[in-house]
Amino acid sequence: MSSYDLLVVGGGPAGSAAAWRAASAGAKVLVVDKAAFPRDKPCGDGLTPRAVRSIELLGLENELKRFNRVDRLRVHGAGRTLEFDWPASDGFPRHGYVIARTDLDDLLLRHAQAAGAEVREATTVKAPIVEDGIVRGVVANGSEIRASAVIAADGASSPVGRALGMTRLDHRPMGIAVRAHFEATRPSGDDGVIESHLELWDGDALLPGYGWIFPMGSGRINVGVGLLSTYEGWQKVNTAHLMGAFLKALPAAWGLPSIDDLRAQGDLKGWRLPMGFAVWPPYRNGCLAAGDAAGVVNPFNGEGISEAVESGVIAAETFLEALDRRGPTDLRVYGERLDELWGPYYRLGRTFVRVIGKPRLMRGLTTIGMRVPPVMEFAFKALSNLYRERGGGPGDATMRGMVRLANHIRIG
Repeated sequence: MSSYDLLVVGGGPAGSAAAWRAASAGAKVLVVDKAAFPRDKPCGDGLTPRAVRSIELLGLENELKRFNRVDRLRVHGAGRTLEFDWPASDGFPRHGYVIARTDLDDLLLRHAQAAGAEVREATTVKAPIVEDGIVRGVVANGSEIRASAVIAADGASSPVGRALGMTRLDHRPMGIAVRAHFEATRPSGDDGVIESHLELWDGDALLPGYGWIFPMGSGRINVGVGLLSTYEGWQKVNTAHLMGAFLKALPAAWGLPSIDDLRAQGDLKGWRLPMGFAVWPPYRNGCLAAGDAAGVVNPFNGEGISEAVESGVIAAETFLEALDRRGPTDLRVYGERLDELWGPYYRLGRTFVRVIGKPRLMRGLTTIGMRVPPVMEFAFKALSNLYRERGGGPGDATMRGMVRLANHIRIG
């Protein structure tokens, strides 16, 4: 039976960031994951400037430069198209990247390994070990692994979190998305532009949801669609049909496959995104949840990479302090730190997704934004959470006003 200071379940961005932070501080860390890396994970593959900054702070700035950089945004809606640079913001770069998760997650996991974390792949966790109400490790591949503390970074379905009662709150929003990767004959200049379609049309019918095109470089693209659980009747919506309608609306000259081809080849991947602190509180005695297991996806735009990395680092720091001072039993400070960082913003976001879950209101907001480009640029800055770095305060007067308002909002 082996024993560690910190056991991290899940080798994605949250788990790898947590493992890197703890191992860099000298802790004895083990990361276990049921998959063998590199492995794919359904995702939009896009890194916003906030995500870029989060990963750069792990010491990976130069490694990111190997991937496809995006400097501009193109937005379609209400019969119009707008294009602009990433909005300027203090503390964040004015560019993003598009990186397949096979590459990004492997990069982050190996970075944690290089910092001293032990990694065990193809290791399936069956259950947490709980003694006297405190998590003391897990049972994995038929053996006990003991640790002073555990971080559950095992995704939206989180077997560890579920066993401990850390599950999604039904009234918190969730995103549902599908995507596919394929080659496309697009203008070469579009490799530096990410595209968002704020309306999906099936003939004359406006469908709930939005679409995206993220360039991966060398003519390869990530195309996907998503919708929100705040849309009435979302459970009956066929996401493959949404994807098919979106593909039909894109230029035929791109040479994209049909939805039937994607289905036949198994290239259509779907997933769910628990948003806006969907799991709360994200801790139990001896265990913290991070990333999708904690439901920290940004409710405004569905981004989860920066939130995963940041929550993983905060979880590791919380444990390091607990191990030094009092032991990993009282971990309420983790929830306090997450709420300080994202609480007002996420409360506003949970209200926002209730509004845009109504197609008529969504269309009205889209029309206003597309007719007034500065409004749309401000909206993208807010939606991408480019107003606040970890450890700082809201850096824009308008955003500070929105945050003050959000502090009084308790919807969801």
